[in-house]
Amino acid sequence: MSRAGELGFIPAATAMNDSHLILGVDIGGTSLKAAVVDTRKGTLTTPVVRAKTPQPATPKGVVTAIGELAKRLKWHGPVGVGFPGLIKHGVVRRAPNLDPAWVRHEIVDHLRRALGVGHVAVG
Repeated sequence: MSRAGELGFIPAATAMNDSHLILGVDIGGTSLKAAVVDTRKGTLTTPVVRAKTPQPATPKGVVTAIGELAKRLKWHGPVGVGFPGLIKHGVVRRAPNLDPAWVRHEIVDHLRRALGVGHVAVG
């Protein structure tokens, strides 16, 4: 049995068919983290994968890194992102720990296009 199976994790490729699962992403000034989350139970269904936040932390660099994390988890489905700044109507208003290029950036649309998914929530 794989280590993930021993820990009770469900492979992301299997989990994607369940509507209560979402890829949860945490964008931080120094690192990015992602895992598939069961929104009914509030538990992780995969191990957490990590990557260093690209420097400079531009929208293109960070979104590309998120795409790589999604690939590592074999995930293609809804995404929820914790963002270190102020978002209004899908547009970044402030992001003090990231590159200034984030201000006025349409993060939700960028993530939808880059990840090829229909549902993205950022907060």
